[in-house]
Amino acid sequence: MSYFMIENKGEAPITAFTVLGATTNRDSEIPGLIGMFGSGANMGTLDLLRHDLPPIIYSGRTGMEFLTKSLPVKDVGGNVTYHQQVYVKYSGTSTKTEKLSWALAYGERDWGSIEFALREYVSNAIDAM
Repeated sequence: MSYFMIENKGEAPITAFTVLGATTNRDSEIPGLIGMFGSGANMGTLDLLRHDLPPIIYSGRTGMEFLTKSLPVKDVGGNVTYHQQVYVKYSGTSTKTEKLSWALAYGERDWGSIEFALREYVSNAIDAM
């Protein structure tokens, strides 16, 4: 299996990859940083998962591997549709698997191209150097 690795010397907070809106550069005094909404890393992760390229991220000694599981959702008429809910499996400092509160379809109309995910991950790595 081949991998594409993006690396920097910094250590991103785990919440940047697991909680929508938890991290933002909106009020940063450093010019040129991306990150107004605190959702880019999450959206990048969703985009990679939609392209069957599950990201593996390390923050210090903690590894995060993202995956999806089927989520049945019943509408008001009783019809069931199946969505893919996102989970993160930790390694290193923890071995738990956490169910995240986002589904694979979130943002697919806005983030339909893998280039958006790569731009987000590379930009974050550059900003954190």
